[in-house]
Amino acid sequence: TWENCEKALTTWKPAADDPQPWLEITFQTPVKPTELYILFSGVPETILEVNLMSAADFFPLDMATSRVLEGCPKALVFDTINLPPIDILGLQILLDSEALNQDFGIDAVQLIGVIGE
Repeated sequence: TWENCEKALTTWKPAADDPQPWLEITFQTPVKPTELYILFSGVPETILEVNLMSAADFFPLDMATSRVLEGCPKALVFDTINLPPIDILGLQILLDSEALNQDFGIDAVQLIGVIGE
């Protein structure tokens, strides 16, 4: 999607008739997260909520602490993630079905953190 993200077919898109579209990603190696990057095309307001997942709980990230880097694709960035020292196994990205359109797609997700011992 880097070369032609406006017309790329490689992004993840929810089904058009999904009443609550969301994406859940799990990681092979758990980390204590420090940063998160979500690369996407479309309108940033389509991403309603981002939750980090441990083995036992969900940790919603404060969307007000994120920023959007313009480009093709765009990036929703959480520069600093402050959680208790807990291993994160995955994340959920919840989308606004009313803001969702054909231009929206998630290209990649990068969770940066420290691997536990």
